[in-house]
Amino acid sequence: MKKLETILKDDFQREAINKVHQLYKETIAEYREDVNEEYENIHLSENFQTFFKKAIFSDALNNYSDINWYWLKLIEKLVYLIYLHEELVISDSEFELSETEDELFNFWHDSDYAKSFLNMINESKDLLSTSKFHLSLLEGQIIGFLSLQIDQSISFNEISYYNVPELGDGHNRLFNSNSHSYLQFKIQ
Repeated sequence: MKKLETILKDDFQREAINKVHQLYKETIAEYREDVNEEYENIHLSENFQTFFKKAIFSDALNNYSDINWYWLKLIEKLVYLIYLHEELVISDSEFELSETEDELFNFWHDSDYAKSFLNMINESKDLLSTSKFHLSLLEGQIIGFLSLQIDQSISFNEISYYNVPELGDGHNRLFNSNSHSYLQFKIQ
C-alpha cells in the first residue's frame, strides 16, 4: 500500500511527467544530431529520407506533447524495424522460423497493420517482401501523421494515413488535435 501512496503523490507525478518531457527532448535532440545530408539507408524510401531530414528539425517538435510523443514512438518503431531487417536470418526449415524471423513476424503481428500483414503473408509466404511492403505503409503513416497532426507546413504530394481512433479519427473524417476540429477529406 505504501508504493501506491507514493505513486499517487503530486510530487511523484510531477517528477514522472518531467522525466518523460526530458526523455522526449533528449531523444529528439539525438535524432537531430544523427541526421546527416549524406546518410542513406537502403531500407527506407528516398521520399521518406528526404522528408525526415527536413521534418526532424520542425519547431513543432521542439516540445513534448502527447501527439509529438506518439510521432516519436512511430519513429522508434521504424528504427527497430530497420534493425530487424538488417539482422534478419532466414531459416532453412520450412516449419520453424529463425529467432529474427520470429521477431519480425511478431512486430507486424502486434502492429496496427496486423490484418493487412497477415493477409499478405498468407498469400505470398515471403516474410521479407511482406515486411518491406508494410514498412512503406509505416513511412506513410509517419509522414501523414506529422503533416496532418503536428506541422501542416510540412507536406508531401503523396501520403497515407492510418486512422488513429484514440484521437477521434473515424472512417469518414480525421480529427486534427491542434485545431480541435475534424478534417473532411478522403485519404488515399
